[in-house]
Amino acid sequence: MPPEAGVFKINCDAVVETGACKTGIGVVIRDEAGFVLASCSQIISANFDLETAKTMAVYRGLIFSRDCGLTPCCLEIDSEKVVKRIVDGGCLDANSGAILASIASLMEGSRLSSITHIHKEANRVALELAKNALCIDEDLFWLEDVPWCISSLIEAEKPS
Repeated sequence: MPPEAGVFKINCDAVVETGACKTGIGVVIRDEAGFVLASCSQIISANFDLETAKTMAVYRGLIFSRDCGLTPCCLEIDSEKVVKRIVDGGCLDANSGAILASIASLMEGSRLSSITHIHKEANRVALELAKNALCIDEDLFWLEDVPWCISSLIEAEKPS
C-alpha cells in the first residue's frame, strides 16, 4: 500500500546465516507512486538472532533514509514482534537494547510517520536485498536505480 503524498516508504528485512556469522540487511525506499528511489544490501559480521537482525534492519533503514534525504517517511517490516517492541518501547535486553535505544533516538529527531507490520509477501523486495547481502563483501547502495537482484520483483509489481 502506497504512503500518503509526500511521504517515502521504507521496507526493510534481514536474514541470518548462523554458520558463517553473517547477517544480511535489505532496505528499499519508494515514493508514493511506488517508484524505487533508493535501495541497499548491507552485510554485518555478526551472529544475531532473527529478531535482533530485523531490529537492526529497521535502524539501518532509518539511517539510510535520513542519509538519502528521503523524509518524511513511514516504515514497514514483516515482524510484528519488532514493531511492537519499537512502538511500545520494548524491553531492553542485551541483544537488541542498544539498537532499540538508537532507533528511539533517531525517531525523536526524524519525521517518521509510522512503523507498521506487513505480511512477508509484501516485503519480498527487501528480503531479496537482504539475501543478496550474504553474497557480497561490502555494502552496496543504489540511488534512482533498481539492482539486478530485485528487478524481476519490481517488474512483476507493475500494474498490467
